[in-house]
Amino acid sequence: MLPLKTYPKIRQFQLNRTGEIGDYRYEVRLNGRSKEQIIPFGFFFFKGKEIFLVIYQEKPSEILGQTLLSVYTAVGKSIRMSEPSLESLIQSALQIAEEYIADPNDFSQEIDDNNDFLPSLTYYPQLKSSQLVEAASIGDYRYELHTSCASIQKIQYIHVLFCYAPFESDPCLAVSAETLGKLGYCSVGLFSERGHSNLGSQGDIHRLGAFREAALRILRKELGMGEIEIAFPQPQNGVLVEKGLIGNYRCELYTDCESVDECLYVHIFALFVGSMKQPEFLFALEKRPGASHPCLVLYQEERRIEMGFEPALLDVKIFRDRVVTLLKIILSEKMREERVGIVQAHSLLRLHRFYQLSVLCSLTALLCLSFDDSLSALAWIPVGFPVILSTACYGFAVLCWVISLRFARQTRFRAFVLSGILLCPLYSLLFTPLAFASVLLSLIIFKRYAESHQCDYNAWGLSRNSKERLLGITLSSPLARSYLS
Repeated sequence: MLPLKTYPKIRQFQLNRTGEIGDYRYEVRLNGRSKEQIIPFGFFFFKGKEIFLVIYQEKPSEILGQTLLSVYTAVGKSIRMSEPSLESLIQSALQIAEEYIADPNDFSQEIDDNNDFLPSLTYYPQLKSSQLVEAASIGDYRYELHTSCASIQKIQYIHVLFCYAPFESDPCLAVSAETLGKLGYCSVGLFSERGHSNLGSQGDIHRLGAFREAALRILRKELGMGEIEIAFPQPQNGVLVEKGLIGNYRCELYTDCESVDECLYVHIFALFVGSMKQPEFLFALEKRPGASHPCLVLYQEERRIEMGFEPALLDVKIFRDRVVTLLKIILSEKMREERVGIVQAHSLLRLHRFYQLSVLCSLTALLCLSFDDSLSALAWIPVGFPVILSTACYGFAVLCWVISLRFARQTRFRAFVLSGILLCPLYSLLFTPLAFASVLLSLIIFKRYAESHQCDYNAWGLSRNSKERLLGITLSSPLARSYLS
């Protein structure tokens, strides 16, 4: 083994533990500093004054419940994954050290420091909050797919895919589904070293699946990669250990699968639709030729997504539990994507408009009653006109309320009963508390209907992000696109 010549130095650390592996020693150092960066976990493997292996948790970044570890050796640098607990990090580091002692040359895939990677961007989408739905690799790069984005900029983003060069914290490329202002027209934006480019609308990119397909196609083009043909592993070559159902899907779990083209499949979990022979989803714990350890991989349609490795996945029960958890997330996201169509988006937006009109008319009616004496004192206003205007505004507000309830998929009987209760204060003010109860019940109905379509609803109607997402869905229809063009 060759000693390390250059590696990130840390200082002001806490020594957690020391130990020995054969003739070598190791130290676990916590919360150290490297320049201005905090290193939560560090593992040093040395003999005498010569250091042979350094492992850093460079930032507390977790993907699918795992933590990224940067491994520095004389043959190169690599990324490993581990569970975030301290004991898991130490066990993973000890396993890596033992692998390095056994075969230093084939231990890691070297990443040449002279590779011409794309530079990091200075201008790219800045998000206040988002939901990370996928993290995977593409060539030597890695990418993250975010949805439900809230932007701090004027441009609003529905989905964003960030692409990172190795060991970089800022993206080198970004693809977004974006809208500008209240128009809501959804288009694809590309952020690169050339700046920000608007690529126009490319299909139903408001849907996460359609955006992901378009974004990865753009990403491969920018990185100079061709389209990849993905072949599903054949689970029938293994030992069937479990069959069952997950929702409307049937599932099969295989282990001890045969090698195909020198690729070893430890476990395979396949999910089928009906009697189809081709799986809809397939998870495999596979070890490719030359790899130091197996990797959890998801095959779906023409996609192959690597999800990292942890030693516990070698246990078929833990592998099954992890896969079922991931499938629940994927299937719930798929249902969410397909839940809001163009018709539902139009219905929600109309509900929002009639609701706001109803609130505005109600406030106008209250103002007319509040300033009844002042307005009646004016010579050019007839006596009793403010009361008549207030009654008319309130009646129109109730009519808009009925229409809102109908857009919320309420029956005619329920809508007219609630509106009848709202009209009772016109007969006697004693019915005012009953009218308030009717309003609260209607607000609960509106909120539940909006939440069933993954929209935020409050006392003033739909939130800004929800309105922009629904506008993007309505304007993605062929009729709307032809009108705007």
